[in-house]
Amino acid sequence: MRIVVFGAAGRGGGAVVEEAVSRGHDVLAVARRPIEAKAPSAVGDITDAASVAALVSGADVVVSSVYDGNADATAFYTAAAESLVGGGVRTVHVTLSTLRGPSRLVDAPEFPEVYRGFNLGHAAGLERLAASGLEWTAISPVTDFDAEAGRSGGYELDSAALTGMEQLGERKVSFADFAIAVVDEAEKGAHVGSHIGVGPA
Repeated sequence: MRIVVFGAAGRGGGAVVEEAVSRGHDVLAVARRPIEAKAPSAVGDITDAASVAALVSGADVVVSSVYDGNADATAFYTAAAESLVGGGVRTVHVTLSTLRGPSRLVDAPEFPEVYRGFNLGHAAGLERLAASGLEWTAISPVTDFDAEAGRSGGYELDSAALTGMEQLGERKVSFADFAIAVVDEAEKGAHVGSHIGVGPA
């Protein structure tokens, strides 16, 4: 498959690039600055629709694992979603566990205000994807990433939403194992139109 990965400079995106390359896929690693990657790379801005359209031309699937700490989250993730919709290629979109399910944890009164804006920015982007005709899958760690853990080679999918803040510290998944799940979804498209969670095996 031809897979384009936006956010390839980050730990999550970089792990996806490495996993996809290890399976023999034709991968383009995209970042906002020049990077050294396990695959051919390109400089691109996911909020620039023309740039995205050119980069994804001929791709089978796009993986979006992007972050910009200097931008307004709602503006950034909405613009990113607009670009992905315009590109017209099936997308696997990495997002946040707090947005899973009809009763989103981000909407809970006890959710920390310091993080609410960032989470709602992610939500706005996801809502734009969901309202489009694009084939998309949203994927997030069940709770969070375990930055110290390595690749175990396995994972578990969990479609249930978080039910409380106390769960955020549980069942963390490594970046490498999360990447296995992302590339599995890129290959199979088994959860199009859904938001799935990935936990440790």
